[in-house]
Amino acid sequence: NIKKISLPKDSLATSYFEKNHYADAYQASFTNSNKVTATHVVKSFFTATPAWVLLLMRIRNSIVKLFGLKTTKVKDIKEIINNFQGKVGDSFAGSFKVLAVKEGEVLTGEADKHLDFCLSFIIKERGHNYQIILVTVVHFNGWLGKLYFLPVKPMHKFIVRALLKRMVKELQFVTQ
Repeated sequence: NIKKISLPKDSLATSYFEKNHYADAYQASFTNSNKVTATHVVKSFFTATPAWVLLLMRIRNSIVKLFGLKTTKVKDIKEIINNFQGKVGDSFAGSFKVLAVKEGEVLTGEADKHLDFCLSFIIKERGHNYQIILVTVVHFNGWLGKLYFLPVKPMHKFIVRALLKRMVKELQFVTQ
């Protein structure tokens, strides 16, 4: 039930950068009789991350460090879950800072010398039926950003789909 959708016009991510060089949105659905919030969605993003994605991030970090780019600190998942409140200014996992929040949406992101990105976590509720949407927006800061994103782009699509699938499995069992 994961599908690529048009960018939600009302998303915080859609208008975050003056100019977007890449943007996508993916949606998944699930049911849960308990209340599920955007904060739950963000937390599930980290608890649902497959080991192979964490390995790719370690490889990425060892390569980009040579070019002076920021690296992602892979913190203990329990620390992320316990400390994250979904408030502007919260920072977690090294490259995700909460930039903005509104009802049903948490906007995270990071700026670096090669590119800036934001990832928005959106949840929509209709009774016990939920839709979660992940919106990614990227702004290149010159040729290095374009070069960096060439191999990232195809992997990004694959990773987002895999993450959403695992996130849905977790979110349908949230109990508060």
